[in-house]
This record gives sequence, structure tokens and C-alpha cells, in this order.
Amino acid sequence: MMKELTIYLIRHGMTRANIEFIYYGNTELPLEPEGIEDLKRLKALGIYPEGAERYFTSGMIRTNQTIAILFPHADYTIVPGLKECNLGDFEMKTHDEIKDTDAYLQWIEDKTGTIGCPGGEDRNEFGARVTGAFREVVDSLEREGIDTAVIVFHGGPIVKVMQAYTGEEKSFADWQPLNGLGYKVTLQKEGTDLKIVGYTEIKEKMNE
Repeated sequence: MMKELTIYLIRHGMTRANIEFIYYGNTELPLEPEGIEDLKRLKALGIYPEGAERYFTSGMIRTNQTIAILFPHADYTIVPGLKECNLGDFEMKTHDEIKDTDAYLQWIEDKTGTIGCPGGEDRNEFGARVTGAFREVVDSLEREGIDTAVIVFHGGPIVKVMQAYTGEEKSFADWQPLNGLGYKVTLQKEGTDLKIVGYTEIKEKMNE
């Protein structure tokens, strides 16, 4: 059994698509000025860890900008497998723009995870990619004897990690953190079995 490992899972700051409720995953968007200011405000509250041993991002502009604001002196490793879901033809579209298409209705009503966005990933492919990349991060930290790490990535991948390793059945909406927030998770591995054995929300202190 590996020793306990603590990883902070932090969602990037707000982009235009977050503010305007636009579907996007693979599209590169920078943080909005409002998102930058909100991250600075959250940082001033002291809710983020200090002195983690390793840092990671998905490599997308919005995650790299976020880690530069929250952890300006951190050297980080890019893990492309932790990117948000590829939404294919639905990228940069609003619900109203695609709500009447057969492809959209099939996608949102799918219970099997096998129907994806045209030209994009289905939910099962997305989940397998993210959890595979997360396991690789955990394995690398274990090999190096690292105790604490930070990953700045995306809402969807954070949900997939929490669903896969907590054993708790919660909906996507229940797991997804707001921009700039996330979870502090404690992991253990016995053999090949990886589990989140404890977690706390990273949230604004004023709301606790």
C-alpha cells in the first residue's frame, strides 16, 4: 500500500464561455478580466495550499493562466490527458443554438455514455482518458515519493476523477466545482486499486 497522497484538484478561472453559458471543451479561450480578478480575490482569502511539491495543468491556456495567478512561482508539468471533453461540432455553441438538433437530443438523453457529440468524444471515452491520465500522475508521484501536488484543470475532468475514485454516486452537477474552486483529496493505493479515502471542498472561507 502506498503512503497517503494529497492532491488539490482546482478548476480554472472564468472564461467568456463560462460567463455566457457556451459549450466548449477543446476550444482555447483565455480567462476573462472578471475571472482573473476573481482568482486574485480567492487567493487573498488564503484558500489555496502553500508549498506543494509538484504542480500540473492540462496545458490549455485557461489552466496555465490560472496556475500562474494562484501559484506564480510554480514549475508545472503539462498533462494533455487531463483536458476537458472534446465537444466536436457543439464547441462554442449555446443550448439554444443546438437544442432542436437530433444529435444534441441523443447526446443529452444518452444513459450509456456511448453517444458523443458529432466529431467529439462520448462520455465513456472522455472518462477513460481522464482517469488514465490521472492514474499516470498518481503513479509518477508515488515513484518519486511525493506527498502533495496540485492539478489545475477543468470542471468535467474533476467530476470524472471524483466519480471514479470516491465510490460515491453523485451527479455531474453535484460534483462540479465553481471556477477557481475544487477539492483537496487524500488517496491511497493497494495493489492496483486507487481510492480517494477523504476529501474536503476548496471553497470560500466566508461560506464555511
